[in-house]
Amino acid sequence: VPPTIMHRPVFQATASANLDLVARVVDNNATPATSPALTSSIFYCAGSGCTPTTEAASAEDLGNGYFRFRIPSATISTAGTIVRYFLRATDGTNTQNFKQPDNSPFQLTSAAAGAVTITGSVKDSTGTCVAGIQGARVLAEGSGFNATTDGSCNYTMSGMTAGTFDLIAVKSGYADRTINGIPAGATGIAFQLPAGGGGGFGGD
Repeated sequence: VPPTIMHRPVFQATASANLDLVARVVDNNATPATSPALTSSIFYCAGSGCTPTTEAASAEDLGNGYFRFRIPSATISTAGTIVRYFLRATDGTNTQNFKQPDNSPFQLTSAAAGAVTITGSVKDSTGTCVAGIQGARVLAEGSGFNATTDGSCNYTMSGMTAGTFDLIAVKSGYADRTINGIPAGATGIAFQLPAGGGGGFGGD
């Protein structure tokens, strides 16, 4: 059985900035720690109608099955750049590509950075900023916007454009949580993550 890839496609990127995409990748046998390991990558290209053949470096394991894929800023150097991409995962035996239903790559267009932020915090289930939860990642699904919490467990997601976003907080060793329907410009968006793995794409 090939790995399962769950990903909300991104249709807009910020020009002259790295584009970080996130997907959850799971397999019935392999994990990033097994041998053979569960690995995933992104293939991309720039230009209308191009074929994605450039493979980025291995995706970063964020924990709880989430992986971060990066398309470098040099590929998205100006506003209006069209980028096409698809994701791939393998468990050492089976390989799965994640594309559009018609088997074509996903396509996005770059735009100038926005001036809006979302701020908040990620703490443990008691609302405490323990050392183990510092450095949590907060992701805006379907976009390249993300942030990492600081030593006070606070985050600021910057350069955002107007819109409403579903936010996911992820930290290895804790269950991830999702808060849906957060407008750009919101402040004080607080997550509390219980210890353990799991979680998912559903609402909090």
